[in-house]
Amino acid sequence: MSEPACPKCFLPKDDSAWQCDGCGFAFRTDFDNVRTELQAELRRSRITLWLTIGLGLGIVGGLVYLMTRGFLYVSVPLMLAVVGWTGHAFHRVSVLKDHLASLNRRHVPLPTATAQPKRD
Repeated sequence: MSEPACPKCFLPKDDSAWQCDGCGFAFRTDFDNVRTELQAELRRSRITLWLTIGLGLGIVGGLVYLMTRGFLYVSVPLMLAVVGWTGHAFHRVSVLKDHLASLNRRHVPLPTATAQPKRD
């Protein structure tokens, strides 16, 4: 379990943050592992985003279908929940992209070398 706040400036921190937003304190220094974890979490968050969008479209489609059949009941809490889930998924993807971009700006990965075959 990670600490809930920065040990240097005591600002609250996000679980996926690799450094403090206030003072720049690096929580972890193994940047390659942090980068791969952030990329994996971003991939999972994007899948979650698309699933919530699909679920929301399915619910809206079902409600429109029911309305065309004369059933004029719209569940406001259900619609608010769908909008909230989708908004949260968008926010999570945005935060992870920001953390990954910040890590890439500060610690650029080393280029990989490729061996060229010897030409005669």
